[in-house]
Amino acid sequence: MQKYVERPLLVYETKFDIRQWFVVTSWSPLVIWMTKTCYLRFCSQLYHLDSYHESIHLCNNAIQCRYTNENSRSRHLPDENMWTSEKFIDFLSERNLSHMWEERVYPGMKSAILHSMRASKSRMSNVKFRHEAFELFGADFILSQDFNPWLIEINASPAIGPTTSVMAHLVPKLLRDLVAVSTASFGNVVNNNQRVNNNNNSAYAGKMTPSGFMECIAAPMESELRKKSAKQATPSTTPVKTATPATVDYIDKVMSTPSHERDGSTSRVGMLKKWMSKSAKNLSAAVETYTEPPEVKVMTRKKKKSLQERSKTDKEIVLRRRRNNNRAELEHETLLRELQSSTRRRSQFLHSAPTLTSEANEAIASLSGTNTREAAVRNIIKQIPVMKDERLFAKYGCNHCIAN
Repeated sequence: MQKYVERPLLVYETKFDIRQWFVVTSWSPLVIWMTKTCYLRFCSQLYHLDSYHESIHLCNNAIQCRYTNENSRSRHLPDENMWTSEKFIDFLSERNLSHMWEERVYPGMKSAILHSMRASKSRMSNVKFRHEAFELFGADFILSQDFNPWLIEINASPAIGPTTSVMAHLVPKLLRDLVAVSTASFGNVVNNNQRVNNNNNSAYAGKMTPSGFMECIAAPMESELRKKSAKQATPSTTPVKTATPATVDYIDKVMSTPSHERDGSTSRVGMLKKWMSKSAKNLSAAVETYTEPPEVKVMTRKKKKSLQERSKTDKEIVLRRRRNNNRAELEHETLLRELQSSTRRRSQFLHSAPTLTSEANEAIASLSGTNTREAAVRNIIKQIPVMKDERLFAKYGCNHCIAN
């Protein structure tokens, strides 16, 4: 989809466009040669917007050759409806506008071609470019009234037949330089080895062919040339995969089939039907094997807050249990120490018990009477506190003293 230029630049009230040739000799690195001389193509009728007939608005030579030039056209316009760019520059010079070609028209066309090729470089980098090969393109431009060039289209393999005197003059120069830039080495094509500083920072961009008919507008830097030569010197062992999509291959196969072929499946229609049925089968198989992806659970802010609070509560519970366990362990250790201390005292008492028992027996045997005997026992107990064990009292039958 393009916006139509309603107010194009006119020459003697007639619309025209510009065909600009350029050559690509390498895509990686990108090398572009552009002809310094181009040509203009005129319509056979005067320009106006009252009618949308192709003879008024389309400047292609293949279209305009079917129509007779309008009688009211200026006699300065050529009968063949073509001018070279030099003739156009002379036309501008008569109106003191020759500077517009060098300052606006030619640089604008160069910039449009350069950016268009750089944009498509990634798609063309997989193309196997043979040595001493090239691709010729024809870019069509239209000028607005302020002399700005607008790119209409880029044609691959443009027509270069000598159909007019202008083409007969330009085509031999084009073919001569095509051979030069495609067969000679990159450094030998240019006039000299002097470096040119420009926006590309390239080694040879801005240089001319020996005839001066072509200019290099895109060239690799010296570092890129060294890398490429080193890569060619040491071939890689890993094969380069240049796979082409199956759909593209099949379309090429269909388009290469002769249009007069009518025999069933070998015709274009039959091949397309076969391809569509195969695609339908693949689609149905894909639908049958399709599985729903797992449901993604979206966590709301409220649920997230609830989980955070629950996590906080769980942490508090764990800390509380840990404190309780520590407290229980501490109490257990305290009780264990008390038990050990009590056991130690008990063992000491049992060691000394026989001696104390004999002393008590001697003291009690020297006394007579129950009251006297109990008093003696109390005195002994007061003197020796460890004898307060109930087993000792039980041994002497003084059960009533245990409570005391």
